[in-house]
Amino acid sequence: MRLQNLVLGFLFVWFFLSCMRKGNSDSIFPFPIGSSLNSPVFQFSYGEEIFDQEFSEERFLDSGEDGFCLLSLPKVLFDRETGAKFKICLPSDPDTKPYWENSFSLLDEIIPSEHPREGWGKGWHARHLKLSEWEKEHRNQIPLESYAKNSLSDGTIAYSRFDVPNAEFYRWSEKECEILFPSRILATTVSQIRFISLEFACSDPISLKDKIVEQNQKWLQVCRPDLPVVSESFRHSDSIYKRYLEWENPSEEVTCPEYESFGFEETDSLPDKKIFAKDLEFLKSFHKLILPKSVFLFRDSDTMSGLKLDSGMAEKIGKVGFWNLNGNLSIEPKYIFSQGGEYFANSRRKASCRNTLNYYITKDSFCGNPGLPNEIAGALLESKFREKSCVVENIRLSEYFSGTGQSTFNLGAYLEWVNDGEVCDLSSLELTYEGDVFPLQSKSKPVSRGEVFLISRSVWEGWSFSSLTKPFSTKQIKYQIPELKITERESGKSKIIFRSEDHYALTHKGGFAERSILVSADGSSVPHPNLNSHPYFVSKGLQISPGDVFVFDRHSYLPLEISEVLFKGTKDGIGSYSERFLEWKSPLDAEGFVYFSIETDRKRNFVFWKEKDNFFPFVHSGSFACISLVGIDLPEGILGDWTTTITTSDSLFGSVRSGNPKFQFSYNPLIYQDFGIDQNIRVSIHPETHPFLNSFSKKTNVSCSDFTYFSPGEFNQKGIQIAGLEKPVSESEKILKTDVYFLLPENLREGTSRLFSGNHSVSFPLIFETSFSETKLANAEFQNLDAFLSDEIIFSEFSFSFENFHQTMIHRQGSVVIEGVFPNPAQSGNEWVYICNRSNHSEDLSRFLIEDENSSDGIVSYHTRFPNKIPNFLSNSHLDFGSGVLDPGDCGWIVDPDGENWYFPPIIRNTDKLLTVVSTSTIGNGIAAQEKLDLYKMENGDRIHISSYGKKTTLSPFSVKTETDQYSLLIPGKIGNGSKDFQIFQAQN
Repeated sequence: MRLQNLVLGFLFVWFFLSCMRKGNSDSIFPFPIGSSLNSPVFQFSYGEEIFDQEFSEERFLDSGEDGFCLLSLPKVLFDRETGAKFKICLPSDPDTKPYWENSFSLLDEIIPSEHPREGWGKGWHARHLKLSEWEKEHRNQIPLESYAKNSLSDGTIAYSRFDVPNAEFYRWSEKECEILFPSRILATTVSQIRFISLEFACSDPISLKDKIVEQNQKWLQVCRPDLPVVSESFRHSDSIYKRYLEWENPSEEVTCPEYESFGFEETDSLPDKKIFAKDLEFLKSFHKLILPKSVFLFRDSDTMSGLKLDSGMAEKIGKVGFWNLNGNLSIEPKYIFSQGGEYFANSRRKASCRNTLNYYITKDSFCGNPGLPNEIAGALLESKFREKSCVVENIRLSEYFSGTGQSTFNLGAYLEWVNDGEVCDLSSLELTYEGDVFPLQSKSKPVSRGEVFLISRSVWEGWSFSSLTKPFSTKQIKYQIPELKITERESGKSKIIFRSEDHYALTHKGGFAERSILVSADGSSVPHPNLNSHPYFVSKGLQISPGDVFVFDRHSYLPLEISEVLFKGTKDGIGSYSERFLEWKSPLDAEGFVYFSIETDRKRNFVFWKEKDNFFPFVHSGSFACISLVGIDLPEGILGDWTTTITTSDSLFGSVRSGNPKFQFSYNPLIYQDFGIDQNIRVSIHPETHPFLNSFSKKTNVSCSDFTYFSPGEFNQKGIQIAGLEKPVSESEKILKTDVYFLLPENLREGTSRLFSGNHSVSFPLIFETSFSETKLANAEFQNLDAFLSDEIIFSEFSFSFENFHQTMIHRQGSVVIEGVFPNPAQSGNEWVYICNRSNHSEDLSRFLIEDENSSDGIVSYHTRFPNKIPNFLSNSHLDFGSGVLDPGDCGWIVDPDGENWYFPPIIRNTDKLLTVVSTSTIGNGIAAQEKLDLYKMENGDRIHISSYGKKTTLSPFSVKTETDQYSLLIPGKIGNGSKDFQIFQAQN
């Protein structure tokens, strides 16, 4: 109903159309205080800002008897709007304020609590209606003048700082005007948008265009061509907000971008998959000017403010990629917009969710403010709450559970936190979990001092603690806490929850979670013990205590002996498998934390909880093809057939008993080769005390027993083990001899031995004696070597028929020993073999032969082979190249006759002899990287075996593995029974 019959005495219109004057304060009432209104007064403002720090979302202001003013925006926005805004002040009477308070309250109720009524006053009439009703009433009517959606009826554009629904002004005739105050309820359809229509009488001319155009021209004269940036985005089909993309001018200046191109590029997309808008007129018209600190929207919803993009562009909102404006990229990162029944916009300038002023009112629990800068009222809103926002220093992680995975009892991953500070509000924080960002709460959520709360994938209903549900990834993050960071949304201050990449808490068994990880105040983490767990979860096979902070003593630990290790995986008649394990021996009644480390290319630390009644706890990686018992899961790739040191540790990961193989075991892959283990069999190793260092499992009646010898989780079944300790033949001689020790069962002591050289052999049954737990040989034959030549190498061979065991050892060195080999230099032809005379008499090497795996050749001095040639050496080396005699203690270098400028290691001496071979059949033809060599002496037509590098002629051959430009040297005091007796060096050319 219009006020066609009302006669107005006077209409006064004020226009504030000057340039923006920051700091200017304008009274909300258009007349001096004390002057009463007799009729409605309309006031339009463009380019001004009123600095009023009061926070109010009301759309009216009461000036008592002087009048009552209605604002085109809520006051908190009206005061800060630097673009188009207006107000209308009405004459005051007793019913004016109550009516408008009630009307605006009902307008912003999702379901009105009562039926809205019409209102009347001096020169005005108001009523509630829907857009569909209003459009029907005004069908075919054209206003004389209007201002709606930032434009006049003739298309003149006015600019605003905020992109939210503003009140609309219409002049229908010379005497009748109307203002539509929109509801803040975000309607589902356009026709359901609700308004309060205020009709008022107006007679004087109202012209807005001239002033808008004038102000726009002033801004155009001072604007900068800077481009806006993306400030907020959202997409979710279940939310009433649908999709929107917010852009911001973050500067203090008016900008006027030149829109040349606008598009979206998905991450890693091909060039032909990039989408660009074909028509940019919508940008050039509506956002030709962008006011300071202002925002504007692209939206998908028909009921929100902003511009609607075409379907192709709108579909990209919220996807991972880049928005491209004139070649300037604004990143659109991965973001999870729906979290536990709440919705969160991805804001680039974040504020505490409770301090985020959202214009729209919806049923959604939503954290975002489309069309408004995030910092618009954060400080004012913060002051309205009794509880301060939480800070990251006071929020501490106390427990992490990875979730049950595919278990029959389904429980999602959770993080348990405790507030160590005063009562505070969680909506100020966000959690980054494995790269995904999760704001904690869309609305205010206070937590008390000491209060425990969960952030979980599962919903926890009916429990005594608070919980926040978040869509964590279903991927199980085992052995360590996830990558976590908590951040204060407003300040950006963050705290990374410390986790060492080399620290693992072992919590799973057979692929299923069995325990949570507890985290102490100092950041230490351990598996949850069998203590203080909730009975309900214990009944489900879980050791967890959600909602109850468990204080543990990480320094209490069990120093267990390493009992058995399988490095090479398992094998059956079908294939090979990556199963590996590490086992300890423990008292049955002991329980507690077991700390250990595994060092390969880097050191990794581990801890697990050892339960009672478990004699042989073990950790396991790989499938379960052969290992039937279920051990504690160990990460893949930790154990393998490579050089490894395993240490049972204290709680600070220091060695419990350094040097004791049962507590610190060092493994070299060549150990299997050195002991003659069949390469087709997978055999586990048992650390042993000196001098054995290790023993091996024997065949048992278990799965895969024909191809894999092991006994994880059970009493060890060990095979016979022999160890040799070197000692000099006499006090004056440097020739070494081997004392032999045995590890063998009492019922398997029937064995035979053979002492042999190239020219003599003697066999005999073994006689043992045991003293102080040491089993040694009592045979006199090992001491009486008179039947052998004094210069030759002697081997001892041991056989136990019941175990099918055979092993050969060097029993005594010969007079000259092969002590080093350089088989594969980068410069071909520069190979050498290093030999030393360890006897007490001189040796003429012209009587010696060197033999590889294919042929043999005589040894001569370099001068003998090349009488007219002076050799060149690297590193200022000086050798005797004229003599072929080695005196006691002398050494020589047998070089390839085709080489020159040889590299020799730092052990070289000026007294060393430079030797070569007579022809090119052995070393002259090159030495293979793992080739075995033997040294012989010719005496009276007989070949005497003097030295062996690799025991080629025995039942226990071995190879010394070297890479290009690497050489081996015999470790001082070692006899050369295996590759572990040699040290590998890199040539320093």
